[in-house]
Amino acid sequence: MHAEKHRNEHAEALLKRREEKIKARQKSLETFESRVARREREVKAQQQIVERNLSISEKRFTAAAAAKESASRELASARRSRKAADRRQAKQQEAEKKLKDRSKKLDVRKRQLAKLDTTLKRKEKKLEQLEKSARAAQAKGAKTPRTRKKVEFEPTNIQNLIEWAGSALGASELWPHSEPVVVVGDGPYSNHELKSHLKGQQFTIARPGDADARIMIVGRQKWTETTLERQIKARQGDELRVYSQEMFLLATAVSRDPLDECDPRELVSLFASEHPALQFLIASGFEWPNVGLESLPNKPRGDWGVEESPLHLMGYHVGKTSALTERERRAILKRAFSGPLKIVPNEEYMAEWGYQSTERRLWRMAHHVALLASTQGRGKKIAGSHWAQDLRWMKKNLFEPWMKFKWPDTNVPGK
Repeated sequence: MHAEKHRNEHAEALLKRREEKIKARQKSLETFESRVARREREVKAQQQIVERNLSISEKRFTAAAAAKESASRELASARRSRKAADRRQAKQQEAEKKLKDRSKKLDVRKRQLAKLDTTLKRKEKKLEQLEKSARAAQAKGAKTPRTRKKVEFEPTNIQNLIEWAGSALGASELWPHSEPVVVVGDGPYSNHELKSHLKGQQFTIARPGDADARIMIVGRQKWTETTLERQIKARQGDELRVYSQEMFLLATAVSRDPLDECDPRELVSLFASEHPALQFLIASGFEWPNVGLESLPNKPRGDWGVEESPLHLMGYHVGKTSALTERERRAILKRAFSGPLKIVPNEEYMAEWGYQSTERRLWRMAHHVALLASTQGRGKKIAGSHWAQDLRWMKKNLFEPWMKFKWPDTNVPGK
């Protein structure tokens, strides 16, 4: 019994120690779990901090990228502004240079005009003396000095004044007998009176459009553009001498041709400044007082550096992206040829396009379309076809036989 009791006590003591160990382990486990929970909370807090920092970094990166893009745009804009400013400065310098050159030319012309004015006054004085001599001779019933035939001088009679100028001052030896002459318009003398005088001087009066008539006399009134152009076309680029009535009578009187002997600038200043018909010829490309049509180069300059052509500014577009029909495109081309152009801010470039309805205008338009077709038309089949078709249309409908320039060629789709 005693031994059994001892065993039971020993077992109870052993069980009690085990229970204490279990309690100690449970307490350690609870402490560990508490540490794990605290560590999880710390990790979660750190993760939140990392995520917050990452979000802030992303926002800063996005802002930095946007700032960089904005800075790039500002830099590109600044570069464009700088280039534009450089171009404006270059244009301004070029304009100042042209202004100086024009000022020099103006000074030269002023001196020439002053000299010419002195010469004219001297000639007017001489003419007055001759008129005085003619009146004195008429009063005495004598023959007028230096005349081939007796001519009565009456200042109130225009026909007698014309005859006196032609017979009293010199001989009409510049042109052969029966030379055909076209007379257009009136002023200062009537068309009928001038023709009568010319017939008396053995000239043949020709109608406008006579291919054999190399002389055309134009008055200040009652002329038409069609009549002038008819004679120009009839000559087909051959020599055509155009005179005002005053010029022709002066040439006949002194037997010297001002178109051959005078400075063209002086002729323009003296005879064309207030003569509408001569001004029209100058504007139309006839280049009066030259005796033929303007000689154009084989092709225009190609280095003007302009951003848009007058045709583009007037709405001329081709290809897939163009909303224009064929009829609308050609209406624009016709307006560009026969009317005013949209102005490109480059004076020399615009001068190359010439005046409306002139050979120079069509020459420049044709070469512009041909250049587009040959350079850009190869990679754009539809646009190239449109350019080539429009080029053929211009030659068929706008090109005149008297125009001397060679029509441009181009190898593009649709040609």
